[in-house]
Formats: sequence, C-alpha cells, structure tokens
Amino acid sequence: MARQSQRKKLKMPKLQTLRAKQKTILADAKEALNQLTPDIGPERENELQSRHDELMAEWDDLDLQARLIERDEAIDTSRRPGSGNRTARTDSEERLFSLKPEERCEDWQRERVGRSEYTDLSLGNYLRSMVTGAKTDQEKRALSEGTDSQGGCTVPDLLSSRLIDLMRNRMALSRAGAMTVPLGSDTNHIATVASDPVPAWRAEHGAVAESDPTFSRVELLPKSLAVLVKASREVLDDTLNIGTALPNIIASALAVEVDRVGLFGTGVDPEPQGVANISGIGEVDHLGAALDYTPLLTARGQITGANFSGDDIGFIMNPAEENTLAGLKDSQGQWLGAPPVMSRSQLYTTGNVPDADAVSPTEGIMLAGVWKHLLMGIRQEIRIETLKERFADTLEVGFLAHLRVDFAVEYPSAFVAIRNIADPD
Repeated sequence: MARQSQRKKLKMPKLQTLRAKQKTILADAKEALNQLTPDIGPERENELQSRHDELMAEWDDLDLQARLIERDEAIDTSRRPGSGNRTARTDSEERLFSLKPEERCEDWQRERVGRSEYTDLSLGNYLRSMVTGAKTDQEKRALSEGTDSQGGCTVPDLLSSRLIDLMRNRMALSRAGAMTVPLGSDTNHIATVASDPVPAWRAEHGAVAESDPTFSRVELLPKSLAVLVKASREVLDDTLNIGTALPNIIASALAVEVDRVGLFGTGVDPEPQGVANISGIGEVDHLGAALDYTPLLTARGQITGANFSGDDIGFIMNPAEENTLAGLKDSQGQWLGAPPVMSRSQLYTTGNVPDADAVSPTEGIMLAGVWKHLLMGIRQEIRIETLKERFADTLEVGFLAHLRVDFAVEYPSAFVAIRNIADPD
C-alpha cells in the first residue's frame, strides 16, 4: 500500500507537469496561427506553419504520455484491496484487446506505436494521390511505403484506422455496443463461456463437486470483404471536398455489409457467421402474429434469466418494425407506450434486418442482445487497388478497397432471435 501511494505521488506531479506543458504549447500554436495574415509573405507563412505543426506534434506526444499514466493509475486503483472499483480495472484491461464503440482505432494505433508521420495526411488526399500523383513529400512517402509491384497500396496503419473508424460510426452494431478487436494475425482465439460453473455446498473435508468445463475457444479468422468505388478524373482533380467524400462513401458501403454479416452471416466461406446463426442463442417464435411488445418482453426475460442486466439489452430491427411498435394504439385509439421495463432497453434500426414483408408475410425477424458481448475482429491493414485501365474509356478510376473481418460471440445466452413476425399490412 505504501509503495502504491509512493508511485501515485511520483505520477501525479509528472501528470500535472505534462498537462501544464500541453496548455502552454497549445497557446503558442494558436499564436502562430493568429500571425498568419494575408500580407506576411510566403516565407514567413511557411515558417509559422512549420512552427505550428512542430508544436502540435509535441502536444500529441505529451498527450499520449499523459493518457498512459492515467491508464496505469486506473489499473493500480482497481487492484488496490478494498477499493471496490472493479469498473476501472475491467475497462483498462479490456482496452488491451478490444475497443468500445466510443473508442477509436486511431487512438489505439497511436498508443501502440506512437505518433505517426502521417498524422496530418488526410485519407482522401492519399487516395487522390494514388491517381493524380503526390503533391507533397508526405504523400510521396506514404505511396512509396505501401505500393507494390502490381500498383496496389497497403494503406498506412493510421489512415487504415481512420477508415475503420468511419465505417464503425455508420454501423448499427457499433451503436448497439459491439466491441472491436484489432487483429494482428490471420488466426486469433477468443475465450467464450460454454457453461456457467455450478457451485455446491460441502462438508468439512468433503470433496469439491465438479461441474462442466466453463470455457471454450472460438477462432477469429478474418474474411476478405471488398468494395469498388468509381470516380471521374475531373472529380479527383477539381472537387474541393474529395478528401472527405471518397473515404465516406467507401466507409458507408463497407459498413452496410459488415453490419449485415454480423447479424445474419451464414458462416459458409467466404462469409463470417452472424449472431442469428450462432449455436446456443435464445429463440422466441412469434408464430406469425402481429407485432407488439410481447415477443420483446419474452426475449428480455430470457436474457435477464441468464443473469445479464436488462439495462444493457438492445433490440436491432427493421425500421418498419420500429414504426409498428411506435404506432400501437389501444381500443380507444390512444397511443400505447412501451411497457415501463422496456424503457431501459434501446431500439436500433437498420435496413439490413429484413422486415416481414421482405422475407414473407410471416417470417420477419429481430435480434435482442447485450451487444458488448459481440466481438468484431478487424485486421488493421486495408488494401486499395486503383483500376485505371478498366475504366479508361470513360475517364474514370476505380478504387477497389478490401479489409478483413470476422465475428465471435462471448456468451451465446446474451442473445435472442425473435422470429416469425407478421407483416403489419
């Protein structure tokens, strides 16, 4: 205990010093920008811009040091006897292998390898430079680092992380709480709970009762997902917002399919297996009845019956089913609200969930779960090919992007599929 207090005394002054230095550096960087007036001339402008970039690079390095100290302090506190703070330990150690939806892959990448020389390079400008040529030394270095003999590029890790973050921000699974696991190899294993251990009372000197094995092992074997986006050379050359538009459309396209496969993937190569097809999840058969809150309450009861908190349960459904629930009325034509117990659960919508009318009149589906127990494994390396000759006759360029992803469920009992929901029409 004394040694922990001594470590804290050593850390806190250093942490305060780092934060104080950051404030000073930020003020100096702002002052450099304030001096960038139209009449200062190109030489002075370059000098001030370089000064600003150097200061912000120093700020980033100090910020990383400070956040690592804060993380270590959280772990020390959680392990202190009698602290009663299990959340700090869980969150800090969980971060070592998985990211919550609000945590960024870009930040994880910086913590892992430090500041990147491509911090100030936008992903859109990097993609443009693959076609039109590099305009800056930074773009030249990025291209030379990743380009292979076939003309494809492995996107620098920091820029890959940004594209992955853009994709995650557009996913219903991320909004619901699915965790992201950055993968560093082709084969990765996750421990899942096969069964809960069963304790038993024993007499003094009596044998301890045995129960079934608690843990099993699930592999994360990332599968390849590709998307092709075309753009004209005029757009690449002349459009002011290409730096954001091109990455956004690639990320949005990937998000739709990753969401779909995480929910309903068959598991037959080359497609990962989604939650709906995982062995061991719960089932609620609505028997083709019109949708109300009854099957949601039943699914909720199955999950809480498996000792998961009802406050953590989210339902992912088609927007048509959400509208049906929102439009429920009593016999007097008055709007019906959700049952009080359901007010602590969240409803999430995505077109990836087929509504009853899309699949058949009585085969609609929705999924309920504690979504933080769904793990989305993603390889950080994103590869992009430029297809110039294929679309040369229309003066277009194709960007063929692919990443590798797989899914695993930690606790199958944390999820329930509600099936056979009738078409409300």
